[in-house]
Amino acid sequence: MTQRGAVSTLYQCTEQDIRSQITAFRDDHGSELDRNAQYDSLSLEVRASMKLAGISKKVWIENRSDWSKHKSGAVLQKSITIFASFLENFSGIATIAKAADQQYGGIAFGTISLLLSVVVHKAQREQTLEDAFEEISSNLPRLDTLTRLRREESDPEQTRHFQKLMELIASTFFHIVQFARQATEYYGSVKQRWKDTLRSEPTKNKTIEKIRKNLQEIRWVCDMLMILKMDALQRNLSDMRTDVGSMRIDVSGTYKEAITSSDRILKAQSSWNAAHLTELRRLLNVPAHGDHTNLEHYKKILLQILFDGSPSTGTRHVRPKEITMDLLRQDSDFNEWWQSKKSCMFLAGGSNFEEKSGSVDLNWISLAAVLVVEAARKHNPKTAVYLAQTSFTVTKRKRSANWAILANIIYQLAEMHEDLLRSKLDTIQSAVLDAAWRSSNAETFMNHVHPLLVDILKAFSTDDEIIIVIDRLDKSQCAWEDDDECDSHTNMLYYMEGLLRIAADAHCRIKIFLTVDAARLRRTDRRTIVLPLARNQKEALLLKKEWCQVTEEVF
Repeated sequence: MTQRGAVSTLYQCTEQDIRSQITAFRDDHGSELDRNAQYDSLSLEVRASMKLAGISKKVWIENRSDWSKHKSGAVLQKSITIFASFLENFSGIATIAKAADQQYGGIAFGTISLLLSVVVHKAQREQTLEDAFEEISSNLPRLDTLTRLRREESDPEQTRHFQKLMELIASTFFHIVQFARQATEYYGSVKQRWKDTLRSEPTKNKTIEKIRKNLQEIRWVCDMLMILKMDALQRNLSDMRTDVGSMRIDVSGTYKEAITSSDRILKAQSSWNAAHLTELRRLLNVPAHGDHTNLEHYKKILLQILFDGSPSTGTRHVRPKEITMDLLRQDSDFNEWWQSKKSCMFLAGGSNFEEKSGSVDLNWISLAAVLVVEAARKHNPKTAVYLAQTSFTVTKRKRSANWAILANIIYQLAEMHEDLLRSKLDTIQSAVLDAAWRSSNAETFMNHVHPLLVDILKAFSTDDEIIIVIDRLDKSQCAWEDDDECDSHTNMLYYMEGLLRIAADAHCRIKIFLTVDAARLRRTDRRTIVLPLARNQKEALLLKKEWCQVTEEVF
């Protein structure tokens, strides 16, 4: 069969036919590929380039009698140049990826063989595919660079990052093979080209985006390996600072250079993390400086209205006692939660000793929440907070939506753990784009967000303790319904139950301090919030329906 006939046949192949041809290619040439894989990258590059050049020559001979085809030859030559660069890098990454997973080598060379036989015969090149070939070629790590990386068996941290690098290389290679197959199907099928025309750009470019993401990860892991190796070098050089007779080895310059390089890389990594935090903030719609996390402002309001010490009438009167952490810990229920070494949720209903003018909506329990956050952050930076009430009164329009509370908590968790920026961003985006994320029904929302938060918390160690403080849940959207007070109460209880389930099911130790007005807890039972609680949920719940403000008598 002629070259043109072979291409025509391949144009009509289904994906299953192509997979069968790849399998046959591996069976026929498997031993040759295994043997050739032992040679260096230069040999692979030369053979790939020569094969491409031979095919290009045949195309030129067949088309030289047609002047119009000569004109398209310039475009073809540019495409071949771009594709040759792609092959040059592909051959190097194939050898490395094969070391990580033996099967990839055979699949890769079979895919490239098919791709070579069809790509040079397409008259009109798609600019998007050409750009993709060019971009992959220019960004793939070179073989001679990656082969110089050596795993230090004595250093567990280096071993872990080295294994991660090999996994990323194999994953990147898999997506490149996937891209090559998609390109083969595109060039070989008129039907596929029409289907691609109707597909959206994000869908068509999904594989390319995965390759780009993996290449970023590879750069980050290489940076971390370099930092670790420089740290090891620094330790070795420090040990070498000793006199050997009249010889003194001064490595201070090298030491300073290593420290400077390490600082640069850490700054670059910090900049990268900041960029991803900005993207996460945009995705979650969390303001950079919001009132719902401004402890200082809210504390000032509470002290001004509720704790000004204004006396009652008469010769003997009562005033609110100054609230401190020591005073809070005198309450046995609160102290049990504060000292607990397991996941739990303390649900507290605050009750003011008197309602002064202008303070109807404020509750002393909010100051307790502020003090808990301040005290916790002194010894545990992994503390997240959300204040549902931020001023004297909260109108319906200003009530926090169900999603807004946990969006802020998720963002604060991401600030605590850098790996969340890389490993969970896609998962978070998928959850946020779902219609259930914006649901005003607390049961629907909490059922949707429960697996997301449990998955996010897996990024933390089992020894990590995370404190989450949510103040005045009764001032949020889940506690507000226009017509049915019972539905409003039930809706808020579903939100509470959802938070309790997250604490009970979390991978690490989660301690939640949740406050409401005492009036909203009078119908709440410790054995059931809405539905009967599971055993682990009952054990995790600490309930104080009415926590009265402490007062003192003044003569």
